[in-house]
Amino acid sequence: ERASKHYCNMSDTREWPANKELQWRFLALSRGLGLPMPRPYRPPYLPGLTALIPHFEEPILLQPEDLYSEESGESRDLGHLMDYLRIKYMDEFKNLAQNWSVPGGIRNWSRYNPQQWKETCIWASMRLQTLWRTVAGICKYHDALVLHHELQGTNSSGLLWNRE
Repeated sequence: ERASKHYCNMSDTREWPANKELQWRFLALSRGLGLPMPRPYRPPYLPGLTALIPHFEEPILLQPEDLYSEESGESRDLGHLMDYLRIKYMDEFKNLAQNWSVPGGIRNWSRYNPQQWKETCIWASMRLQTLWRTVAGICKYHDALVLHHELQGTNSSGLLWNRE
């Protein structure tokens, strides 16, 4: 807790988020920030991504049938995958569906229109360990390397290191 107050600039405990997963992420971040910083790579020796590991028959974007199916829901003891995601990511799901008007409420999956299903499928794909999430991260990789290179040339950056 002391590390989170110091590294995450949370001096007042009343500012601490109520969401348990967010609390865990802040604590993990603050513990990581307290570790010694490794020396950065310098161009042209930046590590590169050379291969994308294939995922066997994994969907990139989940379909409504993957998340909710009236036939499969009755036979499942635990319910639909959509119910699990709604419970696990309750705050995020409320934010996603806050402006929707669904007859019977937002838990009435069979009444979703195609646009709502499209947004829900993208949201669910980003929360599950899918190829969609991997590709989204890879798309940001080049920008991060360019920014890293630019910051190395700035004297005020903490990324500089001496070759002495």
